[in-house]
Amino acid sequence: MDEFLDNLLAQTGALQTADPEVVEQLKADMSERVAALINRRLIDALPDDKVTGLETLLDEQPNNVEAYQQFINDNLPNKQEIVNATLLEFRALYLGAGA
Repeated sequence: MDEFLDNLLAQTGALQTADPEVVEQLKADMSERVAALINRRLIDALPDDKVTGLETLLDEQPNNVEAYQQFINDNLPNKQEIVNATLLEFRALYLGAGA
């Protein structure tokens, strides 16, 4: 993910012009945003009959990231395609629609 974020920042020129502390904060903010978008897209892609199972899992084990990841892996065979498409979507949003 760091390489992806560095690439985006390089395309905007931020890596060359911004203070290193500012760059690290930008990367942290971007990382949170891209993770939220990926999670949203993965949940959106779940079959309707699996959404209830995910909700139950999150209610019963709200801090169990591994269980969440396993649930997604078990129920979305095309997970990597969704993640890749979401990264492209985030890139387009971040750089502007013409990117």
